[in-house]
Amino acid sequence: MPLGFGWLAPGDPPYDELPMRVNRIAYREFSHNPDLPFERFKKVLGREVFGEASTPQLVEDLLTLQAVFATERTWCQPSPLVFPERVRAMKERGDLSSRKRDEYREVLDRLRAVEQRHRKPRSEGEKELRRITGWVLDRWHGLDSSLLNPFAR
Repeated sequence: MPLGFGWLAPGDPPYDELPMRVNRIAYREFSHNPDLPFERFKKVLGREVFGEASTPQLVEDLLTLQAVFATERTWCQPSPLVFPERVRAMKERGDLSSRKRDEYREVLDRLRAVEQRHRKPRSEGEKELRRITGWVLDRWHGLDSSLLNPFAR
């Protein structure tokens, strides 16, 4: 699953996908101005991804989604948050601490809130945000209780 973008068909280029666009915009902006204040970057990001529909909350939600794809990602494996099979392997090896399980559960709860906030998207960027957030949450459908519940076996 290249970059954790499991919705792409094998061989499809990932460069225009929303999480990659965030990376590309950040690279461009911070390469051009390494001292760019992060708040200014967020305005540029919002304008480019969401256009006139951009709001501070929408940009924060986009950055939340971006963080999900980057969390604990390796060169060879996507983030456990987008690849529950990694969490299952961690649990089977005894490497899934209660703190880590709680962190993952909290992130998934934040993503559910993001999905709810954008039920009626006003821009193409917001539609993409909701679609990809839904994709991540669908990966966990029915698994939360078995993988992230401290009392489940």
